[in-house]
Amino acid sequence: MNSGRDIMLGINTNTVSLLALGAWCAAAGAQTTIHKCVIEGKVSYGDTPCTAGAASQLLVPATGAPDPHYTKLMARQKAYVGRLDAERRAEEIQAERRGAHERRQAAAHRQKCAKLGLRKKWNHEDLARAEGKHAASLRVKARRQAEEMALECPD
Repeated sequence: MNSGRDIMLGINTNTVSLLALGAWCAAAGAQTTIHKCVIEGKVSYGDTPCTAGAASQLLVPATGAPDPHYTKLMARQKAYVGRLDAERRAEEIQAERRGAHERRQAAAHRQKCAKLGLRKKWNHEDLARAEGKHAASLRVKARRQAEEMALECPD
């Protein structure tokens, strides 16, 4: 499956397959028969006849030494595809690391909110049991605790 980036760069897996097929044919150096198989709508090429599906033979004429220009071009294209693969893998690793970091932060935030919720609950329980002058100070403490929780955990 082509990614959006591959499409933007003009890379097509069929093109890469055909380039590889061409290089394979050039390396053979003699007239070769290539078997083209179409099975359930998928095309494959090989040096052995098809066992099922539609089949056809392609004769590749004998060639001399491969053109050095195309050999260099093929090497550059392979290097470019290799760099793209390495970049993609690096981006996937970075994305996974970012995701793991975000999951750890979210878990820490949930834990902090749970602790604040418990403190708020305990302060209200203490306030309910308190009497007189002590109740006034606990009322202020409970209000401050509720404000802190509202600030840290608005949801």
